[in-house]
Amino acid sequence: MSKAMELLLNALFPPKCVFCSVRLPINQRIYVCAECFDKLPYCRTEKRCTHCGKPTEDGGMCKDCLLRRNYTEGITSPFVYKEPAKDAVVAFKKRDNAYRGRTLSLFVAEMVRYDFGGVDFDGVVSVPPRRLRMNEEGYDQAECLARHTARRLGLTYYPNVMRQVGNMQKQSTLSHNARFDNVRGGFAVRCPDRIKGKTLLLIDDVCTTGATLEECAKILRESGAHRVYAATIATTLL
Repeated sequence: MSKAMELLLNALFPPKCVFCSVRLPINQRIYVCAECFDKLPYCRTEKRCTHCGKPTEDGGMCKDCLLRRNYTEGITSPFVYKEPAKDAVVAFKKRDNAYRGRTLSLFVAEMVRYDFGGVDFDGVVSVPPRRLRMNEEGYDQAECLARHTARRLGLTYYPNVMRQVGNMQKQSTLSHNARFDNVRGGFAVRCPDRIKGKTLLLIDDVCTTGATLEECAKILRESGAHRVYAATIATTLL
């Protein structure tokens, strides 16, 4: 899109901050207001688990990661899941707010470079949505975020690599242990030849227990992927 066309569209549809929805100047290219930018809950300012990236007291591997088998090589997120980042993640789940993916991916891509800068990625994949939610919304926020993130990192996005199998409950309604049970055996890879031997970046919107990311990484590796790293917009506290 040309700069002139972008300015015209911004004049017709004024840009809004992706975190608080305040109107922004029409020539602003990163949709974050100054107030939100100064109070974003950045993970990089915290001591973090060396695997899942969640803030910890001492910066070592957290108890949850120590006590389970991890299939990702690591998980990273630019933000802690609290305001105003939480508001952006919740809003991004709606199709009308898909435009937010462009700006949110900037932060995700920067964090991937920060934590996984030495990794030679072959491509990007996204966590598949629950079928019920996809039928209701007709929109996949993880795919939207993954496409933008792949473009910012100069990587190929592999669409429709995974699918959900069976009927999963909504993860946010379940307890910590129940989330792992809920996703176990819940994903399949459509075309293993597309990912065989590849190092992949797996994208989702938020990391809570890590259950979904680890289960997806497991099936990707069982289907031939060499290594799987993961990134989300935000991560919850332990």
